[in-house]
This record gives sequence, C-alpha cells and structure tokens, in this order.
Amino acid sequence: MGRDIQYREAIVTFVDILGFKNLLKSSDASKIYNILQLFRFKYEKDSLSNFHHYGIDVKMDVHFFSDSVVRIKYIRDYEENWQNTASDEVLSLAFMQTGLLEHGILVRGACAKGLIYSDTISNILFGPALVEAYVMEDDSAVYPRIVLSEEVAHDCMVDMTFATQHWIKMDGLTNRKMSQERFGHIDENEMYNKYGWVSDAKLLGLDTTEFALESKLWYINCLWGAAHDEIMGIKDLVIFNKNEAPEKVSGSLSFGKERLTTLVNTYLSMLSNWSMEIESIHTDERIMVKLLWNRFQLRETIKDIYEWVEGFGLSFLLARELNESLAEQTSLFYKRYACDP
Repeated sequence: MGRDIQYREAIVTFVDILGFKNLLKSSDASKIYNILQLFRFKYEKDSLSNFHHYGIDVKMDVHFFSDSVVRIKYIRDYEENWQNTASDEVLSLAFMQTGLLEHGILVRGACAKGLIYSDTISNILFGPALVEAYVMEDDSAVYPRIVLSEEVAHDCMVDMTFATQHWIKMDGLTNRKMSQERFGHIDENEMYNKYGWVSDAKLLGLDTTEFALESKLWYINCLWGAAHDEIMGIKDLVIFNKNEAPEKVSGSLSFGKERLTTLVNTYLSMLSNWSMEIESIHTDERIMVKLLWNRFQLRETIKDIYEWVEGFGLSFLLARELNESLAEQTSLFYKRYACDP
C-alpha cells in the first residue's frame, strides 16, 4: 500500500547563510554545529494566556543543505492551538537573527505562505511555497534581512498588536513610525531611511545607481525589536512600581539594567566591527552593499535606543561611558544623514 503523499499548508522560510565558506575555514565542526542549531529556534505564544515559550521547536521541519536552511511550520499544527503561525514564525526568526548576529553571522532570507511537502527522513522537499520563498530571497531580499511575502505580512498585521508590531518593518519606514502609522506607508524621513546608507556608499566612491529599491517590502526588524522590548520592559517596571519601596523592585531592575547594558555593548561592538570590515573590504562592492545597509539599520537603532532611554528617564541605568557613546553616535547619525533631531 503506497504512502498518502499530499501537500500541507505552511509558513516556509528559506535562509541563506552569508559568508558560510569563510565560517567553514575559520571554525571547527562543534562551533558550526552550535550555530546551525540556532536555526531551530522557536518563539511560541499561547493567545489565551499570553505565555511565551522559547527553545527548540519539535513541531517544525528544518532542512539543512550547504549554506542554506529551510524552516517549515505547518499552519494546522499551530492554529489548532490558538496560535497565529505567521507571527509566531516571524518572532522566532527575529530572535534567531539576533542570536546569529551575536556570533557575527549575517543571513538573507524570505518567508512565504503556501503548500509544501516535506519528509525529513528521506530528505525530500518540494512545493510552491518553497519556490516562492527561494525566489524572493534570491531576487528581493538583497540585503542581510528576511523579507515577508504579502500573505505572511498580512497575517502578521492581523495578529500583531502595538506591543509586537516593532518586530517588522517596511522599506522607507523608520523604526518608531510604526506605532504612529499602524503599518501604513509614510513619506516623512523616507529619503534618509531608504537612501541614507547610500550616502555612505557615495563617500566611498561606489556607483549607487543600482541601489534604489524598486518595491516596498516588509522585513523582520530584529535589531530594533530586541531593543524596544528591553527598554519598554524596564520603563513599565519603573512606572508601575514607582510607589513601591526601592528594595521591592531592585532585583528586577538590576536584571533589566544588566540586559540593557549587554544589548548596548553588543550593538556598539557590532557597529565598530562592521565599520572596520567595511574599511578593509571596500573594493568588493557586492559585500559592501550588504554591510552598508546593515550598518545603517544598526545606526538608526542605536540612535533610537539613546532617544528612548533619555526620553523615559532611564539613562541612570547605563554607565556614563555608555551614555556618552550613545549620545555621540546619535549626534553623528543626524549629522551624517542630514535630518533634524
């Protein structure tokens, strides 16, 4: 009796690991194995209890081949449990990207919704959703980011709230305009956000005629998403406990301070490393495009961290040298990209 082989509807993500060949040369098998394990990361929320789960997703199919990874989350498996598959996968991918960035790993990918057949035992994988994700990654992603198909973006918008929408972003939108515009497109500051990094390319004498984006794409905004959650968590802790005795919230505040300090140090270190890498490989225009775009996203996020920390009165949590570094980078951002603070 033959097997009943049928397509299933799923959220399918195709990811290309950038610089994988260099990683193979510079790392042992154990390190590469641990990095690849990050591609199994999951973020799951129970809509009824708003409880979050983190770890390895046993429901998800993952295929590894060379420098590419395919993640598959079947819609029925999730939505029978009151979960929105698209937003769960987008948040999973955001945390996955953050973890990879901490290892210096950049990825480019695409997330699509559709039909797929996957057999992890025989390693057989095919379907329209895989083709769509692959083509989007190859043709549209361009930069080190994971773009979303229209269907995936729509499902995220339906499910996401003001508390979670900062995890996705559209070309031409600034980080903090999302909460004001509720996923709508805006023109204000579009030039610096869409083309601001191109000014870096011009300073390096690169041809920028092919850099302009032809369409508006949604993509995962992992840098600002992580920063937003850390800052808002501390702000809420301070505001909701302002009448409590200091010792009652000192433990939680100390934990928040440590996490915020780690994040700021990580982002400042990443900015320094990317800048040095750009200076050392400026003859390779293909790699330069990716790094310049990524550095601009990081610079915008560092600027926004400083403005929120100052605006919410949380600067006392960071050491003076960190506050000074954030202030300096914010000033340089406005000066470099010619927009009013």
